[in-house]
Amino acid sequence: MKFFISSNVNILGANSAWNYLKKKNQISIDGYNKILVSLNDSRIISENNCFFNIIYLNDYLKSDYIKIINSYKKIIKKNKSKNFFFIIYLQLFDIPQNLQFYLLLNLILNFVKYL
Repeated sequence: MKFFISSNVNILGANSAWNYLKKKNQISIDGYNKILVSLNDSRIISENNCFFNIIYLNDYLKSDYIKIINSYKKIIKKNKSKNFFFIIYLQLFDIPQNLQFYLLLNLILNFVKYL
C-alpha cells in the first residue's frame, strides 16, 4: 500500500523523518499547499492507495469553507476505491473559542453527511 500525504500548513517533504518510507517507495509527500491540485491529478490518484490530508483553515484566509469541503467531496466520490483521511484544523481569531467548536462540528458534519 502506498500513502500520499498533503498539507497546506507545513513543508512536510523537507522533514528527514520521512526518508525511510520514501526510500522504500511507500510514501509520497506533496509540495506545500497543493492539496486540491494533487488530488485532482489522475496520476497521483492511481499511484497511491491512501491519502492523508492536513487542512488548516482560519478567518485570515478569506476562503469559503463550504466550497473547499465540497471540492474534497467531489474527489472522494470520484475515487471510491481509495482511502481518504482529513485532519481539519479550524482557527477563527474573531470568534469566541466555544463558537469555533460548533463551527468546526458543523463543517465536519457537512463533510461526512455526503459519505
